[in-house]
Amino acid sequence: MSFSDRFSNWRNQLISNPKFQAWAVRNPVTRPLARQKAKATFDLVAGFVYSQVLSAALDSGLLEAVRTRTIDEAGFAASSGLPLDGAGRLLRAAASLELVRLQADGRTTLQEWSSDSYSHGYTAAHLSGDLAGFNVGGFAGILNYYGDGGTLLGVEARNDWGNFSVDGSIAFSDFRDNDYEGTHYNIGGSYFFMPNFAVNAGYSVNEIDTGADYELDAWSLGAAYQFANNIEVFGNWTNTNYEVNGSDYNETDSLTLGVRMNINGGTLQDNTNGGLWNSARDVADTFLRW
Repeated sequence: MSFSDRFSNWRNQLISNPKFQAWAVRNPVTRPLARQKAKATFDLVAGFVYSQVLSAALDSGLLEAVRTRTIDEAGFAASSGLPLDGAGRLLRAAASLELVRLQADGRTTLQEWSSDSYSHGYTAAHLSGDLAGFNVGGFAGILNYYGDGGTLLGVEARNDWGNFSVDGSIAFSDFRDNDYEGTHYNIGGSYFFMPNFAVNAGYSVNEIDTGADYELDAWSLGAAYQFANNIEVFGNWTNTNYEVNGSDYNETDSLTLGVRMNINGGTLQDNTNGGLWNSARDVADTFLRW
């Protein structure tokens, strides 16, 4: 056996060793490559599964059946020749890919492809006051996550020491009609080199329960500058690590650039320490990355 063959065999045995795989995921040097390879494998398997579901939906006549009417499991099983449990699995798999839609009564219809299914946003009301030297408050609002409607409740606090400001929040989101909910912890800080220029950083932990347990840990870095006319420009970079049921799933980097007007007047530092709260927006942005 040649040296290259022996080396390839040794490398393959090392890579397939569960202990080495666990070490590669924990090690900050090898972690990016390990995650890249894991994601590529997941995408390959998912692509195969998706193609099989689509093929089965076409071959069984499912897509043709829901084109003109609403069907149930028993009726679809009879028309397709599939056993009842197999027909149910195919209906649920097709619904998970949004090929069809499962109604509340358990019947299946054609998926609605409307623009509101892809909208995303939030609105919230904040109430705050001073307590023991801190500005503390609470907020309530509603969320729209690509057509799913949810409620949002939370508490928040902030304080400043000279040029340094810090804030934190705990929030709870509930998409009851869609069977998922989340708990969100966020802490952030800003340093003002001048009253209208600051750099900021933040960290958040977000736990979303859909039946599967998702955890999104996010680090962010950014900066903001406010002009004399109260127009603020800002930018933030966010790195988010995703875990599903305790296992690493994915990692993303996102960049946000924006412009807003601070209608309360005052400097950027004034607005950060006593003006606009960002807690509800942070939760909405988390769902956007999810």
